[in-house]
Amino acid sequence: MVRTEAMSWQQVALAATVFLAALALFGGLAHHFGIIAMWMPLVNSLALVATTPKLPSAHPWPIVAGHAATAVVGSVAGYFFGASVGVAIIAATLGLLLMLVGRAMHPPAAATGLVFTLHPVSPHIAVPLLLLGAAGIAALGAVLRRR
Repeated sequence: MVRTEAMSWQQVALAATVFLAALALFGGLAHHFGIIAMWMPLVNSLALVATTPKLPSAHPWPIVAGHAATAVVGSVAGYFFGASVGVAIIAATLGLLLMLVGRAMHPPAAATGLVFTLHPVSPHIAVPLLLLGAAGIAALGAVLRRR
């Protein structure tokens, strides 16, 4: 069992500030591009990184590769097979398998496959925007790990 260390009030304040600022930024971008559902998995990633930046799943490779794998699988599944719960379940499972095989286990990214299947959006906008958000979260994690 992995135990997290208690956070000082300064660390709590920093985590809350980073979380709030990033939520506002991602929320604004998601609203601007009309892909609000994409914001949900990033919120979970951000919460993980802001509160437990030293966990292996909060490091750059799992964040970016995990979201990339599940976004691509979800987008392809939604495009070719339609937005249904059954297709979303299969897409999320395939995305999870890709994360495991790629040693990029990031639990919040599992929701990305569901979201991209159930809320089909143009992949040429949504996938790069999601990856930009994931890279930003990975960079924040790198900064928070140094604290």
